[in-house]
Amino acid sequence: MCDVVWRQFGAALTMLRRAIESCPTALWERPSERMGYWYLAYHTLFFVDHDLHAAAERFESPRFDTFEYELKDVPPPFRDPYSKQDILVYLDDCLKKVRGVLSSIARDESVQLRGCVRLEVEALEVVLYELRHVQHHAAQLNALLRGASVEPPRWVRRLDGPLLEE
Repeated sequence: MCDVVWRQFGAALTMLRRAIESCPTALWERPSERMGYWYLAYHTLFFVDHDLHAAAERFESPRFDTFEYELKDVPPPFRDPYSKQDILVYLDDCLKKVRGVLSSIARDESVQLRGCVRLEVEALEVVLYELRHVQHHAAQLNALLRGASVEPPRWVRRLDGPLLEE
């Protein structure tokens, strides 16, 4: 079961990656009152990172200084956009985190994540919730690309490769 979730979550993050890579600079940096393109990409990855973090461990965003705003659902003070490269590195970190969490769940279903507390659900449901969150925002980013007359990336059916390294 976790192998299937891994392939689908990996596919969702690949679609998010392609939406980020396809975004022209003007759209990436365009100011927005709530969530511009760059911030929407960051927000999506932040919750993957946060909710899949071990519940017993203190959480601090390893790369960015606005994470406390996300948890309060308050937009951060105006700031310059994070770079695409920084967001893509964060995406890679999140992909590794997803793989690690699913590997842990495959070995022990009693894994406790920060999202288990925040959402009041079991670990596998947190993973599925975050998968849907990634899909939701990847679709929004693709719609923004279309609105800017940029062809959005193609659908990714699944990520190839097993969850557990052989």
